[in-house]
Amino acid sequence: MGIITIDGSHGSGGGQVLRTALSLSAIINQPFTITDIRSKRPKPGLQAQHLTCVKSLQQICNAEVKGAELGSTTVEFTPRKINCSKYSFDIGTAGSITLLAQCILPVLLFADGESEVNFVGGTHVPFSPVVDYFSQVFLPTIKKMGINAEFEMQRCGWFPVGGGKATLIVKPCKELKPLNLTARETAPNVTVSALYSQLPEAVGQRLADSTKKFFGKEVCCAEMKVEKKDASCPGCAVFLKADYGNCVAGFSALGKKGKPAEDVGKEAAKRFLEFQNTAACVDEHLADQILLYATLAKGKSEFTTEKISEHFETNAYTIGKFLEKKIKVEKSKVVVC
Repeated sequence: MGIITIDGSHGSGGGQVLRTALSLSAIINQPFTITDIRSKRPKPGLQAQHLTCVKSLQQICNAEVKGAELGSTTVEFTPRKINCSKYSFDIGTAGSITLLAQCILPVLLFADGESEVNFVGGTHVPFSPVVDYFSQVFLPTIKKMGINAEFEMQRCGWFPVGGGKATLIVKPCKELKPLNLTARETAPNVTVSALYSQLPEAVGQRLADSTKKFFGKEVCCAEMKVEKKDASCPGCAVFLKADYGNCVAGFSALGKKGKPAEDVGKEAAKRFLEFQNTAACVDEHLADQILLYATLAKGKSEFTTEKISEHFETNAYTIGKFLEKKIKVEKSKVVVC
């Protein structure tokens, strides 16, 4: 196979095309060129977060790279051997740590030994999974596939300052097991976490109370936590985890200046109740995130999701450029074989 060419404007046209391409290129040792990177965004081309993805994978697999600079709309990437090591990557802004971790994690599974990655950047920022989701929903789900990875946040990084710190430890896994999540086992066991930094303690309690209040009598909240976090700037968030026994889903909402704490809690609870009213095992964001792993697994994977998002379809397009696995969508069920 020659060098693969990818249209970075396809589908949602965001950074996901680049991240998935980088991961698969490193894993199967396949060079690629991507054009029109983020062409549909207000600021096209590589921003700090995307550039860090390119440079981190360049370091991890000793790749030859062209176009790795801010604002670049074309990148050529030629990978070599994946190296296990202790790495440190600083995004330099409030760019998402979790999106960078999602780009790196699948690659390090195919290294020869354990790796440790230390991140600096955003932990709770718009348009990306919060670190709580990554550690409590995403990682437990892919653990079912034989993946052994640990993730810990040391410091919150709120938008717009960032400065959050987290560590990812990845053990090699040469063969992934297929995933089968088609029906929930139990009623949800719900945990609500209200996080805040440099704000009055009462704000954290209001976040938690408003989330629980919005449930009404429909759902029993098993645990509620209010946690003050160290950070470089003020910020707050609600994270809600719903454990169905064999599967777990997560929902978050972020605070911002002028947004009442009650609205933050209501937003997270509303998203959960929308999901609860479906029969799906996998929320729409998790479906997008686990698709890459399902295509790398040996055998057929099946899971039900609440919605097939544009991000999912874009990810499927990018995966199809590198792998021959078939991705079938049958109403709410995804089959990868």
